[in-house]
Amino acid sequence: MDKSTKIIATVGPAVSTQKIMEDLLKAEVNVFRFNFSHGTHEEHLKKIRWAQGLMERGYRVALFADLGGPKFRLGEIEGGNIVLKRGQEFVLTTRKIKGNSKGAYAPLEAVIPYVKKGDIVLLADGTVQLEVQEVKEDAIITVVRMGGEISSHKGINIPSRMSGISAITEKDVEDIKFAIKAGISIFALSFVGSEHDVMRAREVVKGACGGKSMIISKIERHDAVVNFDNILESSDAIMIARGDLAVETPYSRVPILQKEFITKAREKCKPVITATQMLRSILFNPLPSRAEISDIANAVIDGSDALMLSEETAVARDPVHSVRVMKKVIVETERFLSKKTLIQPGGRAKDIGEQIASSAVEIACSLGAKLIITPTASGTTAMRISSRRPTAPIVAPTPCEVVYEFLNLCYGVYPIKVDVMDNFDDLINVVKATIFEKKLAKEGDLAVITAGYPFGKPYTTNMVKVERL
Repeated sequence: MDKSTKIIATVGPAVSTQKIMEDLLKAEVNVFRFNFSHGTHEEHLKKIRWAQGLMERGYRVALFADLGGPKFRLGEIEGGNIVLKRGQEFVLTTRKIKGNSKGAYAPLEAVIPYVKKGDIVLLADGTVQLEVQEVKEDAIITVVRMGGEISSHKGINIPSRMSGISAITEKDVEDIKFAIKAGISIFALSFVGSEHDVMRAREVVKGACGGKSMIISKIERHDAVVNFDNILESSDAIMIARGDLAVETPYSRVPILQKEFITKAREKCKPVITATQMLRSILFNPLPSRAEISDIANAVIDGSDALMLSEETAVARDPVHSVRVMKKVIVETERFLSKKTLIQPGGRAKDIGEQIASSAVEIACSLGAKLIITPTASGTTAMRISSRRPTAPIVAPTPCEVVYEFLNLCYGVYPIKVDVMDNFDDLINVVKATIFEKKLAKEGDLAVITAGYPFGKPYTTNMVKVERL
C-alpha cells in the first residue's frame, strides 16, 4: 500500500473502456462512484459490469451508487445560455417553457408554497443571485441581484426554503432498485436534511433487497449542517459535498465545517469523504493549481478517510492523470504526517472494543509492527482502529461482501475476503498466506492481532496479541 487515504473516482463518459477503468485501479483508485444524476441505467450497467469483471480478476475496489436526490435544475434555455443583468426581472415558472432572458422553467412545485418575498434564489452554484419579489401559484417573480451567465439544466438553490423536502425522490427509488439488481449495496444519499431521510433510505433499500447495505450521507444542505450530529449517528459514512454546501451556507464557513465534520465523524469511528472540485483546474491545465494542492493536503491532514474526484475522472481528457496527481499529493502529505505524533480521535474509549482498538494502535506504534490484523464480521473494529490513524496498514479479513467493499473507503484498511471459518488459527493462516502473496509483510515481521471470544460472533472483540509472522 503506497498510501492510506483512499481515492474515489467518478465513472463518467471519460471512462469509456474497461482498459481505462483498469488503469485507474492500477493508479490506486479504491472506489468507483456511479453518479445517477447523469447517464442512463444501460450506460451505468455496462460500466458496473466492467468493474465487477475486474474485481473477479483480483482487483480490490468498492462500488457505490450516488443518488440524485431533490436537486432542482433549470429547463432548456434558448441558445443554450443567457446572461442575466443586475436589476432585471426574471421569472421561474413551473410551466414547461423554453427559457429566455425573461424567465425559465423550474420544477419548484414542492417549494413554492414555502417561498416568501425577500428570499434569495441562487442559480449555477451561486454565481447568479435572484431576490423574490412575488410568489404565484405556478411562478416565482424575482429581480436579479447579482448577474451572470446561466445555461440549460443549471442548479437552483433556495437555502432558506429546503426544510421538509424529502431526500428520496421517486427516481431515487427506481435507481436504488436498479443498482441493487446490478449488485451494488452502498448508496450515497444526496441532500440529506435529517436522520429521517437516512431511515427512509434504509427502508427503501431493505424493501428492495432485504440484505445488508451501507448509507453514505452527503452533507450539502443547510438543514444537514444544523442536524449533523443526528445524521452522523444514523449513517454508515459521511461525505462533505462542498459544492452545494458552499451555496447553502456562507462559503467562508466551509473549510471550518469540513474540519468540524471530519473530527466528529472520526470520534464516532465512521468513514468521512471530502469531495468536490479538488482538482478541477486539471480539466483545462496539465498541472493543478497551488490552491488545489493545498486543498488535497489539508483534507488529508484534517483526517479524511477518502478524497473524491468528480469531473476530474468523469469527463477529463485523461482521468488516469487526475488520479496520479492526487495520489502524489496524498503520498507526500502522509509522509509528512508519519513523522508526527499519531492523530487520535477525541474522547476516551467508551467500551471494551474501543479500548482494544486504542491498545492495538499503541502497541503497533511502540513495537514498530508491520501490520495490524483485525478479523471482522461487521467492520466495526477495523473502523475503530482506522479512526486512530496508525502508521501500520490494517489488514481486515471478513466473510461479508458488503463489509469487504465498504472497508475500501476506510483510511489504511486493506480488506481481504475470506470464507466463514469457525477456527481462529485457521483464519489467521489463510490471512498470512495472502499477506505474503501480496507482499504486505514478510516472514519474521511483527503483527498486532485483535480478536473476539467467542470467535466469529460480531461485536465481541475483546483481546489483542502480538505475533511474529
